[in-house]
Amino acid sequence: MYPDQTELVEELDINTNEVLMRRWKRVKELGEGEWEYEIGEEPKVFNPENDLMAPSMANPLFKRKDTKDRFEWRIRNLPYPKNTYIIEVDHTKQQIVLKTTNKKYYKRIDLPDLRRLKLAVDESSIAWKYANNTVIVSYDKPAEVKAREAEMLAAAHRAAMAQTSQGAAPQ
Repeated sequence: MYPDQTELVEELDINTNEVLMRRWKRVKELGEGEWEYEIGEEPKVFNPENDLMAPSMANPLFKRKDTKDRFEWRIRNLPYPKNTYIIEVDHTKQQIVLKTTNKKYYKRIDLPDLRRLKLAVDESSIAWKYANNTVIVSYDKPAEVKAREAEMLAAAHRAAMAQTSQGAAPQ
């Protein structure tokens, strides 16, 4: 919880210390804010008793999953040939843009980790591949981001150890 009442929740893999899920809840003027998923995805379950429709499973699915050295975004259900995809950087908005030459898909990929540290997007750090109807875009993490993640991980471990030493189970 931050002083401005913004909440941050992260789930880490206990063995690799990779972030599996990161979500934010920011206070709104009226009522409580919604959770915004930065890494991972919101669990969506179709309930036939309450839901009238479910999204098509053929629609493109966008998900971020980071590794130790890279930010990774996976976009599934993109059936076009590899030479159809174009990856660009919008330097004014500091975003990666994925689009197709046939104008069937367009996605702006935000890099909030770089924005928080006021770092510019470097085109040479971007790589992408296409396999099994999935485009995987990756961006090499700058040293500043890796250092900040190490600090946050160390702070989380200290907090967990402090809770454990006080007799409470770590959360």
